Amino acid sequence: MSASEATLTAAPVRKPSLFWTVVWGYILLTIFIVFVMIFIGFPAQDFENSGIAREKERIKIREEVLAAAKKEQSEGPTWISKEKGTIRLPINEAMALTVDRLKIKKPRAANPIETPAAAPAAPAAAPVATTPNAAATPAPPPVAAPAPAPSPAAPK
Repeated sequence: MSASEATLTAAPVRKPSLFWTVVWGYILLTIFIVFVMIFIGFPAQDFENSGIAREKERIKIREEVLAAAKKEQSEGPTWISKEKGTIRLPINEAMALTVDRLKIKKPRAANPIETPAAAPAAPAAAPVATTPNAAATPAPPPVAAPAPAPSPAAPK
């Protein structure tokens, strides 16, 4: 073999070690996960925290609005519309006025009580005895009901 032939022969190719392939795989996976956490994970956590902050702010505003409405309702009577004669009363005063007004009124019937009209009676047939020992008794004659009074709301 000559020197020129020795330089032309390739050195034997080494197979990569499985150990180093796994180690480099874990290293690259860890780097990928770190980048994902930096660019996606942490902003998502900030977004969740901002949602909680907005919710607290909404609750605070709602409580302020409810407190203002309660204060407005607890004040004395105020005009809503003078033309219509409408006023705003606190609920306690309105209930007291209603109770006083109801004490003055006398109870009365809402509508006159009407009795239902009796249906015209069919000719009475002799009752049929269901047992041989049962005695046949005649039925009592139907009683005519008084005519109902006309309703006050009925047209004439």
